[in-house]
Amino acid sequence: MKLNQTRNISPADAARERRNQKSAPRSKLVARQVTASTSMARPQIVMRSSSGVLTAAPRTQPKASARRQTYYKVGEHTELRMPALPVIKVGYRLVSGILFAGMTTILILLLASPTFQVKGLGLAGNKRINKADVVAALNLENKSIFTVDPEAIASELSVKFPEFTDVRISFGLPAEINIAVRERKPVLAWETNGKVFWLDGEGVVMPARGEMDALLTIHSDSNVPTLEETGVTKADKSAESVDNAAKLQNSLSRIDQALFVKIVRFSEKVPAGASLTYTQDHGFGWTDTKGRTIFVGFKLDNIDLKMAEAHTILDELENRGKNVSILSVEHEHSPYYRE
Repeated sequence: MKLNQTRNISPADAARERRNQKSAPRSKLVARQVTASTSMARPQIVMRSSSGVLTAAPRTQPKASARRQTYYKVGEHTELRMPALPVIKVGYRLVSGILFAGMTTILILLLASPTFQVKGLGLAGNKRINKADVVAALNLENKSIFTVDPEAIASELSVKFPEFTDVRISFGLPAEINIAVRERKPVLAWETNGKVFWLDGEGVVMPARGEMDALLTIHSDSNVPTLEETGVTKADKSAESVDNAAKLQNSLSRIDQALFVKIVRFSEKVPAGASLTYTQDHGFGWTDTKGRTIFVGFKLDNIDLKMAEAHTILDELENRGKNVSILSVEHEHSPYYRE
């Protein structure tokens, strides 16, 4: 005897079963499509090696960006998954770019900031030169303190103010420039065409600026015969100097040191009341109180012999009643005079 068993199904179960039966064909279709897509092989890249053997090139798969999974516990057996966030990796290029941009911004702000702009400078050691002349010559007003080169300032001062020596530059924040100098002491004056130049004990030529006591003056029809004009050069003048101080010394206009010493010795031997003179044609000499000009040449060699010879000739010509205007003993063996 066959028994028919009747299954009691609730309305909710019956509805769920019908829904599953309808969706089953679509699920199988999607599964078949996914299987087909994954099973399709991409064309393989073949490479030929140097020996002629064909090899398959390795295929690189793109890496999926890693994402950080975050779970939030909301109950004893329940967790809530938050939206996935990408993992950002900071490389050295990004860090270098950020540092470069930051440093560039800071540099621009420092250069443009009024706080670091030069408003004035301090000058110490000057006696004859006015501070206002130095400030106007350097023209450092409103320049950034970070763009000021101390070596350039020292070089510029040496050229524009040859009176200065031993120039020292120091800086102070936010925008202070202090200059310490030592002034050269003139010992000789050179007057030409209404202009006066001073020479110190080293033979350095400088313009006559400021107040100074009366100096021994040479009256000339030309400029001071400096090393460049006389053709006298120093061994280290064409070579590169080992320091900036030597470069500054070589850039100064000066008379030959040996010649300068001879000029000083010559000035001590001229008669009282006479004035020293220099011409391009006859060299050094003096003009006495009677208006007679005596020349001893350019190099001032054998000055004692030439001075004695000149006094002897002048006395002899005066005894003869000659009115001498010019006497030259440059060549002591062949002197001459003009009335």
